[in-house]
Amino acid sequence: MRTLGTVVRGVRAPIFRQGDDAVTVTVETVLNALRDLMTNEWKGCRVFWMGDESLLPEPVESDFFAVMKRHCDELGYGRGGMSDTVYEAYKNVSCLFKAAEERVRENIQDDLDWMKESSENEIINEYGIDFNDPFAGMFQREGAEFRFTVNTTKRVAYSFETTKILFLNKYKNIIQETPESDPLPDLLGYGRNHSEPGEWIGDIIEFTDELPAGISLLDSITLSW
Repeated sequence: MRTLGTVVRGVRAPIFRQGDDAVTVTVETVLNALRDLMTNEWKGCRVFWMGDESLLPEPVESDFFAVMKRHCDELGYGRGGMSDTVYEAYKNVSCLFKAAEERVRENIQDDLDWMKESSENEIINEYGIDFNDPFAGMFQREGAEFRFTVNTTKRVAYSFETTKILFLNKYKNIIQETPESDPLPDLLGYGRNHSEPGEWIGDIIEFTDELPAGISLLDSITLSW
């Protein structure tokens, strides 16, 4: 893992295998982990949900993407190097969570096996581990769930208890209700399925079981893919 001027970390979704329930895996290993982190050490940080094959938007108008552009430029990847920059220079903290244990252990063991044939300097240490004690402090957290997802920047929130989550089917030109879908990846999304940055990218997001004063609860959210 290379060092950049800004502290940057991420939770990476696993590679799905045949027979996996992709929705369940994503919720358990990414969304719940993200809620836990953003309620604790990531509180007040800005995040986004990056898809693969992402290009930096042009022009780069927001300071949020300006940080990412600087990181890509520092590593020599340029506009098309967001995924490479994240993989090479950002710390993957999914190793903190119990739900990711099987995959993380496999990844780290692959690195340890590779080191037998090469050296530590040839490994991209994505989890920031001590190779003398590689699993220290890992897999201790369970993730978290809350009633309300709050955008403190826009002063709005949603809750699965009251907010309808709708899906715009562009092919059939109809709107369908999707109660099982959390809209956060769409609101914070940018990448293959999000040609334009999500509406909440760059905003401060919090999670709580009590709706804060001065926050409006949304009646509905419409997702469009």
